[in-house]
Amino acid sequence: MHLSEDRQNWLAGYDELQSLIELLSIAVNPLGVLSAQQSSGDPGVKESWDKLNADQQQDLRNMLTALANPRQTIHLAWTIGDAHYMRVTLARKEGQEELVWLARQPDDQYQLQVVTAEELNLLLNDILQISALGEENSNQNLSAPGVMSVLGTTELMRQRYHQSMLLHLPIDNGLTIKQLRTVLADATREDIRWPLCFWEKNLPVEFASIIAQIENTLPELGRTGWLKPAAEDKYILTDNTLYLAEEMLNEKAKLSMVVATTNGQEIIIQDSLLLVRGPQALWLYYILGEQGGVGRVGTSGWKALSKALLSPPQDEAIEPATAQPAADDNTARFCSQCGSRINAESKFCGSCGKALQES
Repeated sequence: MHLSEDRQNWLAGYDELQSLIELLSIAVNPLGVLSAQQSSGDPGVKESWDKLNADQQQDLRNMLTALANPRQTIHLAWTIGDAHYMRVTLARKEGQEELVWLARQPDDQYQLQVVTAEELNLLLNDILQISALGEENSNQNLSAPGVMSVLGTTELMRQRYHQSMLLHLPIDNGLTIKQLRTVLADATREDIRWPLCFWEKNLPVEFASIIAQIENTLPELGRTGWLKPAAEDKYILTDNTLYLAEEMLNEKAKLSMVVATTNGQEIIIQDSLLLVRGPQALWLYYILGEQGGVGRVGTSGWKALSKALLSPPQDEAIEPATAQPAADDNTARFCSQCGSRINAESKFCGSCGKALQES
């Protein structure tokens, strides 16, 4: 456990961090990024701690407390181009504006430092190339299986684009339920660079249960303009779907984001989304329970969405998401865009995808 050469962050092994939490008797809650463990009996951890000065000990204690007993966590994973892949976990304590950053390094050491929401937002802006976006914001509500089917359809077309280039054959733009099931089932074996596999590996979505509901999604995609019926059990992709597939084929970056909040006893909110940066647009996919959506995010939409996602939780106590508010509860929140009831601490609407500003 030591400070980096630039003295901006700490580097430590994962076991060292866990042992320190146990040594300092820091409580662990349901969102705890680092769980307490039985003492390893290694005197080196205590010796390293005792060598630190009082300020260093306090800084480390604060960061470890945020990781073990956070009010909110943010899990990020992103790719840039064909090679770069990174995963980071951030945590903040009750009443804390700043976030503690925990990232695994190539040498298996973990980087630990404090970052502000503004610094994090700048990083996300760079990953997704927000400065090059236009102003168009759009969103289409779909069922959770419908969202997965859109991703599966674009993944299938990506494969066909590659086949057509290799074999010099025209691209088949037809689709059947069997083909969609196959590409979804194969997603777990795909390279993590592709959106469908990236979603499955990085977001807390019940992938298998959603795939089991695929049977009814092609008619839904037909009604919403992604597909056109062609023959029995066969659909033709629309221009919108082909355009999206081309954007996915030539993606510049992907980012998954999971924002979770706890009341100290259980996880009460968990918002998750996948963003894919194509050459022309930034695409948003999200699933919240049985519902989800697909849309384009412009600069103004990203500003509202990132502000909502990176804001600290509200201070007032709230009930778990499973609790139903009373009929006369005048504190319930409703989406200003679609009117749907929303949980008091959700960062965006589960029906239409609108980013929700803190009230």
